[in-house]
Amino acid sequence: METVTLWLLITVGGYYGHEATVVERFPTVEQCEHVRKSIPFSNESLRKGTRCVEAKVLRP
Repeated sequence: METVTLWLLITVGGYYGHEATVVERFPTVEQCEHVRKSIPFSNESLRKGTRCVEAKVLRP
């Protein structure tokens, strides 16, 4: 098995902030952060709830 690292651009929402949606996946954190910073958010709470997270995936 091979471990692959992906970066997921997620947005967190819901009343308590427990809901997350994967917006897109990227091969590097730099690409993910570039897209995250270029999204035109309507307010600061949306910006704070959007982040890049590392995901390790096992590939057979």
